[in-house]
Amino acid sequence: MDPAKKILVVDDEKGIRFIIKNQLESNGFEVVEAEDGSNVVERIETDQIALVILDVMMDGKEGVQTLIDIRERYADIPVLMISSEEVYLQLVVKFGASEILAKPIELSVLQQKVNALLHLQ
Repeated sequence: MDPAKKILVVDDEKGIRFIIKNQLESNGFEVVEAEDGSNVVERIETDQIALVILDVMMDGKEGVQTLIDIRERYADIPVLMISSEEVYLQLVVKFGASEILAKPIELSVLQQKVNALLHLQ
């Protein structure tokens, strides 16, 4: 598998991870999953992640702190933040989110944003 197409999906809702994973894998991406942000920074390197899709509000280590931790170590990894709360989506841009996406997720918009972040046609 092309490492430029490996995506880490971080969301405490198993159903959301399932929907995102199915969409991306059907379009040729390899997807790995995490329930919270506790080991995301380490997994970026060990799993050779090209893009992180990260929920803002999660049990365990939540998304904003995870985003801050990612940005401290990896300024160039694209991070697509997802949330059902518009106010949080506006906030995370200030912390270095590459792109935002509101829940409920529209799969065609998800795919467009992933392709754009990874500079794919």
